[in-house]
Amino acid sequence: MSKALNTTGHAGPCKSPVAKRSKLQLADLQDLFSGQRLAIVIPQYFDAKTVAALAKRIEQSGQLGAYSSGLNSNEVLKIGQTLYECDTPEKVAEYFALAKSHEEPLRYIAAGLPLPIDRVIEDLNYLWPKGAGVLKIDGQRTFAGLLRGFNQAGEARPHTDRADWDLPTPTTLALKGQFAGNLYLSNPRGGGALQLWWMKPDRSTYQAMQVSGDYSLQREILGRPAAVIHPKPGDLVLFNAWRPHAVTASTGLRIAQSWFVGYRGESQALGLFS
Repeated sequence: MSKALNTTGHAGPCKSPVAKRSKLQLADLQDLFSGQRLAIVIPQYFDAKTVAALAKRIEQSGQLGAYSSGLNSNEVLKIGQTLYECDTPEKVAEYFALAKSHEEPLRYIAAGLPLPIDRVIEDLNYLWPKGAGVLKIDGQRTFAGLLRGFNQAGEARPHTDRADWDLPTPTTLALKGQFAGNLYLSNPRGGGALQLWWMKPDRSTYQAMQVSGDYSLQREILGRPAAVIHPKPGDLVLFNAWRPHAVTASTGLRIAQSWFVGYRGESQALGLFS
């Protein structure tokens, strides 16, 4: 691999890569969206009693299933469907046709308990000047609020998430940023750390850095992560999904509700999707 691709010396902006706050704030969102920070962490955004009850109900539901695509899809479980899985026209059509119905098992499992995605949308809609809601892609409603679990030893190797690559449409190609959100419902004491890097590879650079036969990026080129977050149940983490990130192997089942925030500029509403 060419030495020209080495990014280990990239230090990023002068601000700390992670803002740890007691609540979501507009200034922190602006820093995240503008690339001044890699992540925002809100400890205990959801109370411990609620997240423990949700995690137990999800685990006992028997509805966590594997991704339909991906080289380590058996390590990552989910309830709901993602744009990432829409690799055929038939799957794209199914995703949009069933977007609303994918919420039904989530609410059935919650059985009256609040879901994190609802509070996040409410808070972002209040904070962001143009509001926030579930994203529509070219007029079609998406699904937001995937329930995701990592099996024991399950991991996510370094990668980026880009809807504009997974499903290029006028809406996704207009995104100026894509930010991942996780509300952690359970997290074993060992493993499950979120690792973040500053660099933002374009498609050709990503392909040049990619591990042969795998979706991931070569760690020896990325170098040490700029930030490592050890989330606890109840914590909310928002981070830049266009920049490389990874999750270390879990020592037990780890469950979170996950989504993306599509950023289209300060004059546009935020759009959430999974």
